[in-house]
This record gives sequence, structure tokens and C-alpha cells, in this order.
Amino acid sequence: MTTLRCLFVSLGAWRRKGLPLLLQAIDLTSQRGVCFCVLDVVGRPGSGEEELLAPFTRLVNDGRVRLHGHCEDVERFYCETDVLLVASHVEAFSLVMLDALRFGVPVVTGPVNGAEEMVEDGVNGYIVERRPEAFADRLELLAADPDLRRRLAAAARMRAERFRVSEVGRQTELVYRQAASAGVR
Repeated sequence: MTTLRCLFVSLGAWRRKGLPLLLQAIDLTSQRGVCFCVLDVVGRPGSGEEELLAPFTRLVNDGRVRLHGHCEDVERFYCETDVLLVASHVEAFSLVMLDALRFGVPVVTGPVNGAEEMVEDGVNGYIVERRPEAFADRLELLAADPDLRRRLAAAARMRAERFRVSEVGRQTELVYRQAASAGVR
């Protein structure tokens, strides 16, 4: 059975960031028996959020969920993972998604602000409904197809190029030049 390494990164606010939904998705893949998903949780829970893990103690005990707490070297997790999972209820612009793309890590995300700018569904990741079944389905698809994971990873790196400082600066300058030439003040 294929092992798929998944990553969740959050500086607190586990509930708002959708960790309970992702734990349900990991549990569902376990129940279905199609693949073995391991979720690395990087970051600490928010105040009073430790109880969110209680229903999933079994997943922690059997190694499907690994809690790492706060880490200064988050980059090493991006280098060791197959997919980043983002199930946030609200995001302004997900720097975690951007970091994943830079490291060539495909993203499976719910429909949150900024997701469509960074994730092209089926090209460098997936945008799915915020339901455990939808996340589990994509995880099983990725686990079953190493070539798909490689294609998504390569596309993720390419997509990240759009967000390099030099590229964003070039695009911003272009907008200003177009506005100036159109006489917009």
C-alpha cells in the first residue's frame, strides 16, 4: 500500500484553519484502506484547541498523524511531503500555499480566498469542496499515481514563479504604465 505524506502548517487557529476536517479525511482514507496517509501537523494549536485532537487519538497513536509543534525549520517538511492540505474557512492570501508551490509541493485546498490564484485545479493541485470525502478522494488519487504527483509538483514550481518579487514588481509596473498611458489618475 502506498504511503502519501501530507502536510498541514498553521501558527494556531487549528479550528479556523480546518484541521478537524483534514483529520476526518485522513481517518476516512484509513477506513477505506486504499492508501496509507500520514499527516504532519506543524505548528501549535490555538488557545483551547487541544481538544480537537481527542476524537483522533487513534490516528496519532498509529502514526497517521504526527504532531511537531512549533518548528523553526518548516522548510524541511516541505522537502519531505507529497502534498499540502489547506482546509481554511478564511484566508486573505495563503503564504503556506505559496511556500508549498515554491518547494514543488502540490496543494489540495478548499475554495478559500487566493486559492484560484495559486492553484489551477488538476494542474498543480486541486480545489475541492470543504468536505472530508472530497479531500480523501484527492488523497487516494494522488497516492495511486506517482506520475501524477510528479506532474503536479513540476507545475507547482512553475506556478510559484508568478509570485516572485521580481515578477510581481514587473506586473505592478505594467499596470501603472497602462494606467498612465490611458490617462488614469
